[in-house]
Amino acid sequence: FGLPRELRSRCILLDYDQQWQGVPGFVFFDYRQPEDIPQDIRHTFDFLLIDPPLITAEAWELYAKAAKLLMKPKGARVLCTTIAENETLMHELLQLHPVAFRPCIPNFLYQCTAFSNYESVRLSSLNPEVDFEGGRLASLSECFTSSSSILAEPLRSRAVSSPESISMSDLGKQLIESGASRPTGEESDRSLPLSRELQLLQELRKHLDGLFKLAVVTSLPASRLTTEVSRAKLTTARKQIEKAAQELGEWQAINHSELLAALGEAPEALINGLACNRWRAKGMVELMVAVCDGSVSEAEIAARCKDHSVALYRLSGQILDRIKELKRT
Repeated sequence: FGLPRELRSRCILLDYDQQWQGVPGFVFFDYRQPEDIPQDIRHTFDFLLIDPPLITAEAWELYAKAAKLLMKPKGARVLCTTIAENETLMHELLQLHPVAFRPCIPNFLYQCTAFSNYESVRLSSLNPEVDFEGGRLASLSECFTSSSSILAEPLRSRAVSSPESISMSDLGKQLIESGASRPTGEESDRSLPLSRELQLLQELRKHLDGLFKLAVVTSLPASRLTTEVSRAKLTTARKQIEKAAQELGEWQAINHSELLAALGEAPEALINGLACNRWRAKGMVELMVAVCDGSVSEAEIAARCKDHSVALYRLSGQILDRIKELKRT
């Protein structure tokens, strides 16, 4: 609905929700019955945008069947969103690969990843609303590999409650060229020398980025930590978190005074924040000790990992706001 009117007139919206019935181009669609797609729109799409409400393999198999019924005989460009753990599944079903740009979806249980079967300059750019500066790995699989593949297989059984819908649009090259991300404006700043304060804040975000990735990887999903992941891998994850926490602590000790100035905080505020596990490093180490000892439940592991990852995400956003403030001055 954010497209220019001319492009929207060429789109078809396949959706389960009848509230869109009055929208031009609306076609009722139940993903559980892809064979009911009208004959007159089959094999007419050169671009498909698919954003399902479910993330299970069973649901995606039906969406893939629908997509193949809609593609033109020579194929179509496809852009989908799902969770990162479905990378292998996306390749198997539709030969899709993950892209750097990740959509920002507030209040969603997991961070979604975009997958496509074509190359795009804008899809190759990070979304500053989601990813840390310089912290995103080129391949989503590298995130799990670098963390000893704590979760190596696609998630195939968890569903998210939301309306049963699918959105597929015949946008053609104009939509593709318009891209999915906006310039961040940071490219023009890279050639300028950074002040010491900005350097410290960017280094702090990188430390938090590392902890954030480890928190996310450890939390997906909690049940597999105790049933499918070996004790050796849990021990490796614990060592990685302990190392990241130690590096952050040492870096902070070296740069304590300058960091205070960069954050624009009084000494007592920083000290009190550290005592309350402000950067979450201490809490993550304590959690991994408990995980390896088997003294916490699966539900508690998931809840605490999610709490750490959300907190780290917000902290990074606060630091980014401070960076922007300093750049303006």
